Amino acid sequence: MHYATPLNLGHILKVAGCLPPGPRILAELRELLLDSNSDTEAITSLLRRDGPLTARLVRIANSIAFRRGSPVGSLDEAVLRIGFQQVYGLMGIASMSQVLEMPLKLYPLTSKALRENALLTALLMEELAPLAGEDARLAYTAGLLSSIGKIALDITAQVTSHHDQPSPFEPADIIAWEYEVFGLTSTDAAAHVLRAWRFPVEVFGAIRDHRFDSQTTEPIPMARLLHRAGTAVAEAGHGLPGEQIVWTRHAAKVREELALSDDEVSAASQRASARFEQLKSALG
Repeated sequence: MHYATPLNLGHILKVAGCLPPGPRILAELRELLLDSNSDTEAITSLLRRDGPLTARLVRIANSIAFRRGSPVGSLDEAVLRIGFQQVYGLMGIASMSQVLEMPLKLYPLTSKALRENALLTALLMEELAPLAGEDARLAYTAGLLSSIGKIALDITAQVTSHHDQPSPFEPADIIAWEYEVFGLTSTDAAAHVLRAWRFPVEVFGAIRDHRFDSQTTEPIPMARLLHRAGTAVAEAGHGLPGEQIVWTRHAAKVREELALSDDEVSAASQRASARFEQLKSALG
């Protein structure tokens, strides 16, 4: 395997810091929701730090999926309508929608494909987590942020003029292509960024390990769940180019170690797909 000169991790962090702030706010929101003393004022004060994000949440609250009675006109009303239990999930979707709209030049991925892959993966992770004894909110977050490393690598390469003439994308193996173009993988880049943003190891470790391409010897349990969810999302027609080899290469091993039956995964996939269709209409 040919390795390019690796992108500088400091440059990746600097570029990631210039992305829309939604994911960083999501990390803070998680901590806020863990505090039983948190109220609507504390939550809305945090969310107001990003005006476009606030507008998206109000629009979601007024969508067909959530609208009940008269339209809401403020963030406070939107949070009350959506509810504390759902505001984290919808805020996560809204924030990642912002990030996934960043134009990519090296990965042949559209914003729509990335957004739908992230959303369905997050919803399926949330459904599977209780069956695997994992935290549903952390599982959801790992699924939602699973492609943020691709965004960070692509944009860093653009702004640093790294590898001006990259190797053509070969759909057969995204891992080999990432090494050839960036000198490191998007999963390692994601772990670096998310750790700096104070996400817990269940999130950044799951993304780092779920393709089994990192230097760690034993993937954390959440990584196996993310691998299983990625396989199911690909089977549902929302996989990303070049990743099929990742799922097929380790599918049998993950199925054995995860101890989730195909029937359980299938039922969870159906529930996630139903929610996916509802939220797609809410996000527009």
